[in-house]
Amino acid sequence: MYSRIATYVAQFVPRSLAPRIAGIEIASTFVRAVTIPSDDGSCEFLTVTLGDSARTGGAPNTRALTDALRTVRLKLGSLHAVVSVAERKTFLYETVARDVHHIREAIESTLEARVPLRAEDVVCDGEIVRTVPEGVVVAVTALPRADVLAIHTASRDAGLMIRAIETESHAFARAVLHSTEPESVLLVDLGAHATRIAITDHGVVAYAASVDFGVKLFTSAIMKRLSISEGEAEAIRMQRGFLLGDGNRDVVEALAGPVSALRDEFERHRSFWNHAPDLEVSRLPISRVILGGAGAATHGIAEYLSDALGLPVIQADIWAHALRGGALPKMTASEALDYGTAVGLARRYRPTDPW
Repeated sequence: MYSRIATYVAQFVPRSLAPRIAGIEIASTFVRAVTIPSDDGSCEFLTVTLGDSARTGGAPNTRALTDALRTVRLKLGSLHAVVSVAERKTFLYETVARDVHHIREAIESTLEARVPLRAEDVVCDGEIVRTVPEGVVVAVTALPRADVLAIHTASRDAGLMIRAIETESHAFARAVLHSTEPESVLLVDLGAHATRIAITDHGVVAYAASVDFGVKLFTSAIMKRLSISEGEAEAIRMQRGFLLGDGNRDVVEALAGPVSALRDEFERHRSFWNHAPDLEVSRLPISRVILGGAGAATHGIAEYLSDALGLPVIQADIWAHALRGGALPKMTASEALDYGTAVGLARRYRPTDPW
């Protein structure tokens, strides 16, 4: 309710008086934050490392998270925030409601079969995707109530006011997509140790998954093949990667195994999207792939995957829809690709954005 009221009031508040809203990605080992506060495109960014000792069961404990969020508030000067929930903790699916007045009924009737948690243990949201002869297609997001409450408590104790909590994929989509054209797009956030895969339906995230595959596998393969240090292998991955030619054959061959595994993951999720057994309505086939995360900076990976998948694969541009003429932030291209989720979160309540 607060989120709706704040969004309504915000349209009457001069930009100079609007609160600084931070987009904060919460992961198991770090908190990554961005603010995009002004019309000239200026922004601030920050990553706070939590460390292995701060984790309990793969998630940051409340005290460590509170300390990290307090650091964000003090260093970025933000009192309001939009934060993300880890992809592994969320459930997304599509269902069909008879009309807009029966969306709640459609969600409640399908929740038990689609989400392996008790109804009282989840927080649900539904987003209208499109209208079909059978009714209204709704993308349903279910979040564990305990995780939502933990994030809310840690944010409150850190002095932050939460404007919204959403999945990483929803935020990443907001950062890299600019329209709601009738198409399905495969979004890939290739991180250091894990990869998030999401599929949008008419601009709305309708499917998401997380796989234990990270760009560190590329680096390790190069290290082993060339007997070099991690730093040297990282530099080769980004500067040479899939560059074709006799002088780079060893590197391409070293990367062949990991990238084939990555391609197979994409194919598996694409097949499920097109042929899900419980599909209620027809879906458009995936038309293109947008590749983000640190792995997207691997030289030539977009072109390599495009040939392997038979689809256009483009590197994400996370600043394309966030900046309004200002200078690019002082960070490397690889660092920028890692901030896609945080940028998408920060964009959620910008008054002139279509989202």
